[in-house]
Amino acid sequence: MIVLYSPIYYNSPGTQFRINLLQKSLRLAGYRTKLIIGREGEFKHIYHLIGSRLLCREITWRMLGKVIAKSLKVQEFDTIILFTDVCASAIPYLCKQYNVILSVENLTPEYENYDSRSSKNFYNIFVKFARDASAVISPSYILSRKIEALGLNTITVPIGSEYYVSLRYALKRACSPPTILHVGPLYHKKQIEILEYLSHNYRLIVHDFGKLSRELKNPEIAKYREPTPEDALYIARQANVGLILEYKRTPTLSKFYYFTSLLLPIIAEGGGEWRREAEVLGIRLYPLDLLDDIAENYCKYVMESEESRKRLYIPQVHKPLIRLLSQLNSR
Repeated sequence: MIVLYSPIYYNSPGTQFRINLLQKSLRLAGYRTKLIIGREGEFKHIYHLIGSRLLCREITWRMLGKVIAKSLKVQEFDTIILFTDVCASAIPYLCKQYNVILSVENLTPEYENYDSRSSKNFYNIFVKFARDASAVISPSYILSRKIEALGLNTITVPIGSEYYVSLRYALKRACSPPTILHVGPLYHKKQIEILEYLSHNYRLIVHDFGKLSRELKNPEIAKYREPTPEDALYIARQANVGLILEYKRTPTLSKFYYFTSLLLPIIAEGGGEWRREAEVLGIRLYPLDLLDDIAENYCKYVMESEESRKRLYIPQVHKPLIRLLSQLNSR
């Protein structure tokens, strides 16, 4: 039995998407799995509101780790995958009995913009706790290099894509004018401005999520909110183009894979390391001013998306994790 433990799930569509795909690949490989979700409300409070004070103290990690480990030891399993860097706190209390894999989705000091002193304290504690893991994995090649720079060997296990629509279905989608899908949180005024601008000429479907989602009041924009990315497929399949408006230093990468699974050409605005990650993955990102060309030559762009989907399809893209589990089980 493999347990997947995450302190956050429903409040993070990106983490949810990654965990769901990993769980599917593990089951396809013949493993029994169980997902356990921590106390999301408490974790959110510690992580976002007081994390820069508490998570830079080793005593906090010891207390948090004991709580997580105690909640897990009542389960029967051989291997556990802990999601988020903070869950490294539980490794010393689990590693003597179980195979423990730490999946680092992002580095908290970057995600929460810690100052240099707090960042240094956090990383020192993180490495101390994480070094006892059976292995460390991450969904990003760039993130893996950062973790390795801290002194931890890291295996990149990309998020992966699924077969949400057939190529035939995608090629037959009406695209005049294109319907644009935006997923992920709305947190920056530039996002609102661009969405409002695009709504004058295109139909928009927007994920009703994030602290600024209430500011998007245009009745011409269709907003949706579903418990999981899979539950939203009934509306996502109506789109022709995926839209990424990203201005965070450490964005979630699940948008790449969600759009690729739907065979949606991706329009992207904003800058950051996520653009380099797309290059490494072979996913093409297009500027806004190419929207009309995408509409006119839609089949060409869909075929490019299909090539990306083939490379990133599960379970093959998760083979590094499957090989790792096989090695751990043979010990």
